[in-house]
Amino acid sequence: MKYAQKGDIMYVIKLKTIIIYLLVISVCISLAWVANTHALSTAAKEDETDGRVPMPILMYHSVCESGGKQSKFVVSSDAVEEDLKYISENGYTPISSADLIAYVNGDVELPQKPVMLTFDDGYYNNYCYVYPLLKKYNAKAVISIIGKYTDLYSEGEKENPLYSHITWNEAREMIESGLVEIENHSYNSHTTDKGRNGTKKKSGESAEAYSNYFHNDIGRLQEEINQNLGYYPQLFAYPFGSISNASYDILKEMGFKVTLSCEEKVNYPEPNNPDSLYMLGRYLRTDKRSAAKILSKMK
Repeated sequence: MKYAQKGDIMYVIKLKTIIIYLLVISVCISLAWVANTHALSTAAKEDETDGRVPMPILMYHSVCESGGKQSKFVVSSDAVEEDLKYISENGYTPISSADLIAYVNGDVELPQKPVMLTFDDGYYNNYCYVYPLLKKYNAKAVISIIGKYTDLYSEGEKENPLYSHITWNEAREMIESGLVEIENHSYNSHTTDKGRNGTKKKSGESAEAYSNYFHNDIGRLQEEINQNLGYYPQLFAYPFGSISNASYDILKEMGFKVTLSCEEKVNYPEPNNPDSLYMLGRYLRTDKRSAAKILSKMK
């Protein structure tokens, strides 16, 4: 009877050992499966973006007062605040072109969810309605001005939020806040009535003539911004998004390190790849499409 009990005990011990062994193997297999699944998922994401940080850019133009009439190119200050609130509450960080350049140069890291806010044309209402909101939400933005109109209203032309443009003094004030960059949107090429669509090359125009045109117009605004604000812009926003391939090398030669198009796409700036900052895409913020609608589709 004693031998039978001893045999039973040994049997139980062996059985427990086998069960523990199988459990250990099962746990190891499960952990390996989880690790492999995570690795595959991570690899898929890295393969999709090559490890680069996605960076959407929102494009605004004119801004009307709270409750004002909106359109495709005019949104209300309420809409802008709604966007800034969404950006803040959803972990996005507005960045400047200087931040982008520093990132590509390897000097800084981008925030986890960067976004750029751009305002084209340099309307006075950007100063009246947007600038106070940028200060309220501590958000950076890029305002690309048309030099001719900034000159006009700096000379004393009466300002009106519906149509006028910022002055050099207003531009200087916003720059000194550290929240706003003033960039180049051409001196007087935001037009189609000169036989040219924005800054697009004319049919039959020689390379030399096209280069001279850029230096005379875009170069003029470069000099005026340096004279009035103390620096040469490194960002150029194409008027109307009208682009000619011949402009790439000209803009690089002129010192521009970032160019903005109107093509809707997410951008993936790359460290040590300056070319990744040319032809950046932007999403037009309209009266019917908020930042929430645009950015939520990118999650």
